[in-house]
Amino acid sequence: MWVKRTPEEIVIAKRKHLSTRIRTAVFMGVLAAVLCAFVSGGGRFHAPRSISFNEIVSRIPLSIVLGIIVGIISYRFALRSDRQLVCPKCGTIKFRDNILQCSCGGHFENIEEMKWHEQKKINFIRFPKSISDARCRV
Repeated sequence: MWVKRTPEEIVIAKRKHLSTRIRTAVFMGVLAAVLCAFVSGGGRFHAPRSISFNEIVSRIPLSIVLGIIVGIISYRFALRSDRQLVCPKCGTIKFRDNILQCSCGGHFENIEEMKWHEQKKINFIRFPKSISDARCRV
């Protein structure tokens, strides 16, 4: 079931989510820069050709710019959770829109301010109602 986080838990969750977004953006930017600098495709029917050192050096400025652009786009659009809402009453998750009332009667909350909490099941021992229930059959 969904329960409200404490203010300290909200700060920790936002920090963790921000670091994940930053790491993803850096990875995507570096990947784009490396691919731009070192990979040369020969097209659909041509084999890839080898790249000389001078060509790699001449590609570095473009690959840095491309890497920064891809990193910014990745940071801006990837792994955004601020658009998601959850109803703590029924557990329905949806993207943010103008409707904050759930069809179950609950109100949608920002998912960053909620956490999933498993309910612990308590197993009760069932005692026999009569002596005939208590007998073991062999």
